Amino acid sequence: PDFVTIGEPVGIGGIKITAGVAILHEGAVEVTGDESAIVDRGDGQGDRGQGGGMVLVVGDGNGRVGLGNGKANEVTEAIRKAVESASREMRRIKIEGTTIPHQVIGEFGAGRVLMKPASQGHGIIAAGPVRAVMEAAGVADISVKCLGSRNPQNLVRSTFAGLNSLRSFTDVARARGKKIEELRGT
Repeated sequence: PDFVTIGEPVGIGGIKITAGVAILHEGAVEVTGDESAIVDRGDGQGDRGQGGGMVLVVGDGNGRVGLGNGKANEVTEAIRKAVESASREMRRIKIEGTTIPHQVIGEFGAGRVLMKPASQGHGIIAAGPVRAVMEAAGVADISVKCLGSRNPQNLVRSTFAGLNSLRSFTDVARARGKKIEELRGT
């Protein structure tokens, strides 16, 4: 993947990125995908332009992550819109240490993602788009298996669906009227 900073011209010098999955992490945008659209400029002839959409993930690396969309004729404008949208949609996800509290399956469209917690030092075992989401969220140890569609946009959205459905030990203990130690079996 190519890395560019916000404001740098994209679409010049062989980087024709107009659609796909983009990850904003620590001031850089990781962009994957390539798509051109037929643009009618009003003269009756359709030309292949570089307009398109952008799916972008913004994370602080500390449990807050957001997903945003941006569409525009210029790629930099699409990235700017996606960053604004993702920043507005940021949510806190449940993290226990360096991993997730329990196994979960996230679903969106035909995409299904199985996420399993892992012990410290295990690392992130995941496909490209899902790995980028985990890094942006600050999850350092996790095993992920893509069960359905391999479409990057569906993978990212199903990963978010799974992360948003996580419940911490504290939440479950409070709901059941038990102590955290009873749930963990210690």
